[in-house]
Amino acid sequence: MAAFAILWSLVVSQEACAAEQCGFKGGSNTVSKDVASMVQLNVGQSSSINTMALKNGAYYVAATRISCDQHCNDNNLGTCNAEMTNSATQNDLQDLAPGCTFGTGTASYAPMLYWAAGKRWCVTNIANSTECGQTVENYPAQRVCYCEAGGVAGDPHIQSLQGAHYTLLQQGFFVAWNFSKAVPASTVPSAAPARGWQLLAAYAGHGFTTQGLLLLDPHSGQSMEITAEDCSWRVKEKQTPWRKAQVELLSAEDGTTSLQVKKLHEKLGETKILRSAILLQMGSGSDMKNISTLVVHCRPKHHLDFKVSMFQKSDIDHVGGELGVAPDVDHNYHFLVSKQGIMRMRADQEFQAPGSWVTLGGSPAGAAYLEKQHQTGISMVQSQGCSDAQEDDARAICSKHLQQTTHPETFADCVYDLCHGGDESFAQSAAAFLSESSA
Repeated sequence: MAAFAILWSLVVSQEACAAEQCGFKGGSNTVSKDVASMVQLNVGQSSSINTMALKNGAYYVAATRISCDQHCNDNNLGTCNAEMTNSATQNDLQDLAPGCTFGTGTASYAPMLYWAAGKRWCVTNIANSTECGQTVENYPAQRVCYCEAGGVAGDPHIQSLQGAHYTLLQQGFFVAWNFSKAVPASTVPSAAPARGWQLLAAYAGHGFTTQGLLLLDPHSGQSMEITAEDCSWRVKEKQTPWRKAQVELLSAEDGTTSLQVKKLHEKLGETKILRSAILLQMGSGSDMKNISTLVVHCRPKHHLDFKVSMFQKSDIDHVGGELGVAPDVDHNYHFLVSKQGIMRMRADQEFQAPGSWVTLGGSPAGAAYLEKQHQTGISMVQSQGCSDAQEDDARAICSKHLQQTTHPETFADCVYDLCHGGDESFAQSAAAFLSESSA
């Protein structure tokens, strides 16, 4: 099992913010933000949850001359994922063998670890092997394997800006958020044209995580894209080719909209997560107002998390997509009674974006990556339940990082997901995004 997704929103009362009052320093003590977040709760190894029924997707070191297929199977870790095995990075191997020296030779069956001259050496994907069953026969090297449980996909838990809370049951491309509002244009004083943005999310992969985001400004022709392949933002302006983004300001020719890249690929503490922040502004000429911020946490070759913060409560009326769902549309829900309570489920077919990633506005490189990530699997809510002991363990772990009384729905989602194979990083990730400012 690789990872599961949780999407939630915190809705708070808010006074209107001046252009910079609620900017990237957190605002004043009397002003708060309306926030909607998609957070993938990362599943990894954790000895503190050894009672979970399902093992987690992670890198392991097999014994000498043992294939990855045998290692994953014999240790009840699921099956070997060949693509993830061959995609092991130096950071992944460093985690498994701290202090190892990285080789530059032509060893077969990489990635692997071996001893040479009294040192632990690490070799990454040199041979680009695609067979999990291969073993290293000629010398006592140890294979690095990625094992994952098969047949279970996580489901994003969504709480919209309007207060709706439900579980998404589909993978694919979806309109996660959009915004459209009439704004006077300095170049057309007699008209009030509609301006806005659309944020598309690609939910894919064995663990049903967010693998890509596409931010579109139809008026200016500017697009920004990020995928979990390398966590790098790319920019396209009208007919120009895609390029790497910079800390920069991207403005429409008539000055009515802008995308201001405030933070880009900054390392989040001691983790492998890279953080970016984009400010979306709209107005007339020099009178630009802050509309929202998009904050992204991305772990290369794994998944990404994102949060949209609205600066003015009144602007929520102009929000659409999954984050604009109203809580009173009950006829679109299905219900499942589980040990953790009654779950509302939706297919969100009205928000599914038809077409390919490229036709929607994304890059060919992003489309190629996302195509490789799409896999089929059963819904997480159709997987096995958890025992009383497992639920007690999950509650204890979630309580270490989340306050049940402050964030009851997020806490319930955390308990449910830990009962179905997650580990403590679920709660850690949720807590990090709940405390994340829009800076």
